Formats: sequence, C-alpha cells, structure tokens
Amino acid sequence: MLEVIVNTEEITALFSRLHGAAEKDAPRVVAESAAELTRRHLEGVASRRHRSHVKRNYYLEARDSVVHDHDGSSAWVEIPHVGFALRYYGGTVRPSGRVSAITGRPIKRLAIPLSGSEAEGKTPGDFDDAFVIKGRRKGTALLAGRKGNGMIGLLFALVKKTEHKADLSVLPTASEYNNAAVEALETLIQEQDK
Repeated sequence: MLEVIVNTEEITALFSRLHGAAEKDAPRVVAESAAELTRRHLEGVASRRHRSHVKRNYYLEARDSVVHDHDGSSAWVEIPHVGFALRYYGGTVRPSGRVSAITGRPIKRLAIPLSGSEAEGKTPGDFDDAFVIKGRRKGTALLAGRKGNGMIGLLFALVKKTEHKADLSVLPTASEYNNAAVEALETLIQEQDK
C-alpha cells in the first residue's frame, strides 16, 4: 500500500487554527481533496497513455475506483483497481496456477496481448475459439483464434513471467498531496471564520 504522509509545519500551523466543528471536518476535507487530486491526475495519465484503438482505458478505470476515507486524525485514498500497485511499485508477475478456462489445465504462462491484435484490452476468456500454437523454438507459445474469414489470427504471447519497473508518475507527488491538503484546510478555516 502506498502511504503519503503529509505532516509539514504548514499543515501543523493550519490545524492549530481550527476549532470546533471545523477541527472534526479537517480529515474529511483533506481526504476529499486528496481523492479529487488523484482522480484528476489519473485522467491526465489516461489522456497521455491510452491508445485510442483499445476500448478499455485502464487509467480511467483506475480513476473510477478511487475511494477515500478518514478517521479522527488521518485521511487516506485507496485505488483498489487490479494491477495498480504493480504499476506504481513494479515487480514480477508469474502465472497463478489456477485451472485455465481454455485448456482445462493449470495456468503455467501469462497471456500478453500482441500489439495491434484484436486481443488488446481483452483477456483470453473473451475468445471462445482460442487455441495454443507452440513455436518451433523451445519455450515459445502463442494463443490464437479463428477470424471471421476462417484465417488464424494471433492474439496473445504466452510467457513464463513479466517484469515491471516502478512508475511513480502514475500518482501525484507527495508535494502535490501536501499542497492539496493545505488548500483544503485553508478553505475550511475561511469557512469557519465567516
């Protein structure tokens, strides 16, 4: 889980100016502000990275999954979208070993959509007639399916694992979260002083 701790002198000073209901509202407004910042940031990532020919927009789906909450002293934002932590932290992905809907055997490889194929943005389960083609070189395999004209179309490369580099740019920086928290608290102080 990603944790951004926003506890600067500026924020401490703002908290000291809060009282009554505004003091209780502080974690809520910080959580709401951080969630909105996260959603806007993910929209920007989506506009820069999404390939228009792929129906599914991963980063917009991640944006739609953003939730926030708070307690008496803390505020947090979560992005429970599948694979988002992998994008942020990086890591190695290996097959699950569960039984494949296509082969009926334990999954020993990952299905990676081939660039430009109709598989982009889809899973093997989206193809009823998919079948495995083993390459001549030892260890290579592809998942293919029949096209409407009866020809075979390559869909997925089947690989033993994938490596992913950490990409901190998929979320706002700690400084941006800090600024959002400060702005939310300043607005709350202005409202309490009215």
